[in-house]
Amino acid sequence: MRDVDDPVPRVYNTYSRHELYNVRTLACRPTSDLIVRVRELGLCAVDPPQRRRRFYFTRYRGRRSGRRQRPVPSLRAVGNGVSIITGNRRQRSAVSSAADRRLLTSTHVPTLIRIHTDRHVSTTDTLTFGCINIRSISNKVDDLLQVRTDHSVDVVLLTETWHDKNSACFGRLRSEGFQIVDRPRPRLRDDVLSMNHGGVAVVAVSGVRLSQLDLGITPTTFEHVCVRMTTATSSSSCVVLLVYRPGSEAVTSTFFDELTDVLDRVATFIDPVYVAGDLNVRLDRPDDVTAVHLVQVLGDHGLACRVTSPTHDRGGLLDVVATRDDLPPPAVDVLDVGLSDHQLLRWSAPLNRPSPSYVKVISRPWRQLDQDAFRAAIVSSALCCPDRWRECNSIDELAQLYDDEVTATLDRLIPARSVTCRRRLCVHCTVRPISDVFGRWSERTVELIQPTPLQSLLPPMRGDLSAAPTVSYYNRSARSSGG
Repeated sequence: MRDVDDPVPRVYNTYSRHELYNVRTLACRPTSDLIVRVRELGLCAVDPPQRRRRFYFTRYRGRRSGRRQRPVPSLRAVGNGVSIITGNRRQRSAVSSAADRRLLTSTHVPTLIRIHTDRHVSTTDTLTFGCINIRSISNKVDDLLQVRTDHSVDVVLLTETWHDKNSACFGRLRSEGFQIVDRPRPRLRDDVLSMNHGGVAVVAVSGVRLSQLDLGITPTTFEHVCVRMTTATSSSSCVVLLVYRPGSEAVTSTFFDELTDVLDRVATFIDPVYVAGDLNVRLDRPDDVTAVHLVQVLGDHGLACRVTSPTHDRGGLLDVVATRDDLPPPAVDVLDVGLSDHQLLRWSAPLNRPSPSYVKVISRPWRQLDQDAFRAAIVSSALCCPDRWRECNSIDELAQLYDDEVTATLDRLIPARSVTCRRRLCVHCTVRPISDVFGRWSERTVELIQPTPLQSLLPPMRGDLSAAPTVSYYNRSARSSGG
C-alpha cells in the first residue's frame, strides 16, 4: 500500500484480522526493541503473586486452578453459515450412567479413618429425696421451699397435705417450674369449707420428669400415688410409691391385703423401687404384731425398711423408707425441720443407666421367603424320596436328614446372615424369683397349667425305638398330611 500525499514513497504492510489475533497471543515473544518501547511508555504490567516485572500487553485477571492462561476461544460452524463461539474451559469427561459413576466412586480409596461413636454411654445421676408428713401445706409453702433449698432436696414426698383438687398452693409451685403429681382425698359430701384431711403429693424440681402410674387398684384403707421419675440428663428412672395410712383408724387385715396387692404390682417394675410414706405402724416395737406383719409383707416383696430412728416428736418409728434388698441400702437421715410433728426423712439414690450390650446373632430374612419355591424345593428333596428313608437306621438319622435338607434349602433361598443387635433388658432377668414377688406359697393359690406329656405327641411305635421305621409308616403319614 502507498500514500500518494507523501513525497517519499513508503510501503505499508497489510495484516488480516486473524493475523492480528495471532500477534496478540503470547505464542511468540516480542522483539527486544518492542519490549523496550513498551516499558518506556509504562505499559508493562506487574505480576502480583510473584511481584516480578514481566512483559504483558494487557493485565491478566488471575489464574484458575493453577492455570497460567486459558485456551483461546474458537468458532464452531453449525452448518447454516453461522458460527458459535465455544467456551475456553476444559471439556469434562461425561459419565454415561449411574453404574459408571458408582464404579468411579468405588475405586476411590478413602484417606480418613472412620471412628465408631457410642450413642449410649453409661451415666449416673443422683437424686435427693425428702419425705415428710407436713399436716397441711396451705400455709407452709414458703417454709417448704426454704427447707428444700437448705437440704438440697430434689424430690419432696408429702403426706397429709390437706388439699383439694386445683389447690392454689400447688398452682403456685407449678408456676415456679416445679413438677407435681398429687392425689387429694375424695370428699364424702359437698362441704367445700371444711378441711379435707389426708392427701398425698410428689413435688420435683424442673430437671426431673414425673409420670403417674396407674396400678389398677383403689385401696380403701390407705391413700397412695405411684410415680416414675426420669432425669432429663441421662434418662435414668426409678419408681416411687408414696403411701399414707390414717393413724385414727386401727390396723386391720384388709390393710395388709390391699398393701400386698399394691406391692405385687409395683414389684414387677424393672426400675428401682422406693416405698415411702407414713404408715402409722410402730416399727420400733419388735413385739408388735402389726409391725412384724408389715416387715414380713415388705420382705416377701424383696423390700426392707431403711429407717432406724424415731420419726415423730413423741417417739415412735411411724414413717418408712423401703428399698429393694438387692440394691445398696441408702443412708436415711432423720431431720427435725419444724414443719410438723413428724421429721423429714432425707436420702440420696443413684440412678444408674447401664450401657447396653450388643451381640451378634444369626438370622434369616423370613419375610423374603417364597413359599411356592420352598414347597417345590421340599418336594424335590430327599424328604419326599422313600428310597432315602431306607438308608436311615434310626430316628436320629431321620432327624438329621430332615435338618440337613431343610437347612440346605433355606441357605439357597434365604441365606443366613450375621446381625448385630442390642440386647434389651427384660423383667424376667432382673426381678427377684417369682416366689419372692408373689409372697409366700403357703398363703397363695397359684394355678399351674399342666404341660402335655411328650409321649402323647410322638407317633405310636412298637418295639425298640432304635429300630428302623418301616417305609409304609412314612408313606401313610405323608398321605394323611396331604404330602
